[in-house]
Amino acid sequence: MLQKKVAERNNIRPQTVIDKYCRQLNLRAFEFDQLIAEEALINLKNLLKEKFPRYSNEIDNCLNDFPI
Repeated sequence: MLQKKVAERNNIRPQTVIDKYCRQLNLRAFEFDQLIAEEALINLKNLLKEKFPRYSNEIDNCLNDFPI
């Protein structure tokens, strides 16, 4: 899963990743789970790009590296 890969890259626990995503994106855990359950992560990408438009390319690059 995405949060596990992010956690491994940053040497933190997956729950820390989920907590941070939920707080930053104003989501509940089940909403975040729904976003990362999508095959192409389109809605997650869109949400992140709306919140952080300056990092659009980085968002694409990062999430393209995480095939589910």
